[in-house]
Amino acid sequence: MSDAEKGIDAVYADRNLLALSLADLLAADPDPETDAGWYLDPDTDGWPVIWIDLPTGQASWHVPPERRSLLERSTLDFDVPVGGYDRHTRDEKNGRLTDYLVGRWER
Repeated sequence: MSDAEKGIDAVYADRNLLALSLADLLAADPDPETDAGWYLDPDTDGWPVIWIDLPTGQASWHVPPERRSLLERSTLDFDVPVGGYDRHTRDEKNGRLTDYLVGRWER
């Protein structure tokens, strides 16, 4: 089934679970260059934000308020990233994720 056939709600549900899973894995990783957590965005009526810090930079995703109970049961810390949200764009976020996946950063 293609994403177009699934409908936008199903696509976002998949994306939200992937973001949470990635953050959860990174939070459990002992690598000091990665971190992850979640917080409530005061600028969006308290929508949860899942965030990760990578060697290539920060990435974050807003998830619907209905996902808050899942976040509360996760291993993620309820905290903002060190230094706060860096105001990255979606293109910057995707570039940082791509660079991380292909190893384009200095260790």
